[in-house]
Amino acid sequence: MSDSSSLKPVLLFIGSVNYGKDPLGGEEFKNRLLLPMLRRYFRVILLDTAHWRNTPRTWFRMLWYSFLQPLPNRILISASSESTYRLLRLWHLRKALLERSVYLVVGGYFPGAVASGRFRAEVYRRLASILVQGSSLQTDLAKNGLSRNVGVVSNFKPMVPAFGDSGRFNEIPPLRCVVLTRISKDKGIPYLFQAMELLGDAPIQIDLFGPIDDAFRREFNTSLLKDSRFQYQGYLDLLNHPEESYKKLSTYHVLLFPTQWVGEGFPGVVLDAYLAGLPVIATDWNMNSEVVIPGETGWLISPGNPQALADAMMTAVSSPPKLAEFSKNSREKASLYDVKRIFIEKLLPILFPDAMATSCEMNG
Repeated sequence: MSDSSSLKPVLLFIGSVNYGKDPLGGEEFKNRLLLPMLRRYFRVILLDTAHWRNTPRTWFRMLWYSFLQPLPNRILISASSESTYRLLRLWHLRKALLERSVYLVVGGYFPGAVASGRFRAEVYRRLASILVQGSSLQTDLAKNGLSRNVGVVSNFKPMVPAFGDSGRFNEIPPLRCVVLTRISKDKGIPYLFQAMELLGDAPIQIDLFGPIDDAFRREFNTSLLKDSRFQYQGYLDLLNHPEESYKKLSTYHVLLFPTQWVGEGFPGVVLDAYLAGLPVIATDWNMNSEVVIPGETGWLISPGNPQALADAMMTAVSSPPKLAEFSKNSREKASLYDVKRIFIEKLLPILFPDAMATSCEMNG
């Protein structure tokens, strides 16, 4: 009796998965969500790029499947911009690989690198598709000679039940804020401490979740000791324990996202906030304005401006009814980014058009 998996088209999937460890950033989180769905339609060959610099076996497998094996039916690349650029330059030695490849762009660094000449646009022109996370990134690429094969597939998250009691907004003050990000300077963490200094003894509490950058650890720990309103809460495992984690998130009033990271794309953390019914205070940075809707789901503030951050938090403290309204709006927006819907409606038709005839299977 034949194995049904042998009848599926072959997909070479290239990206960081890093199984056995907590996902470090949006790339690993996204790839772990995609793999089970991809395996329903493809026989997936995974090339995990986690720690590839220190793993000779990864390099050997990459060369093996690039040049010594028959061409796969499709290739999906969901890796960092730098790693992808190096790989595509190598693949110009076997251009048929490029023509079968879909590049699912991670973050927002890629268009700027093309615009600056850091990445040469011609390296990407043979790809079957380049999928960026928002319309602004698509526009930026078109300005720099990449338009024919560029489309938009937004970030995504698995839907979870609605948690949280709207009555929590009647319990302000104190305003309970949450930060869910990599703890680093470029994610704007120092501005949180500066904003709270400007606010004196304002009734605001801030809990922080996420991995701490080693280079920022000492400064962060010193800042924590100076203000008891800040508490570091470790890692929140939204991937493996979603129900417990989103229940925890839904006990807060506001998510703070003061990022200035150059590689910021479509922020998954904002989608996490929406799933938990949280309004968002975020910097007007990269794609944040495509996700956070001022006056509907939160506030956008100028980057690197602790006074603007302080003002937004004080507005939130004084506006419990508005927070409750924003919370409802946020939860409604979450359904737009359901991973199953986006996979079926956006990504699968590009990877495997014939699969649309059986797509109802995943919606059942």
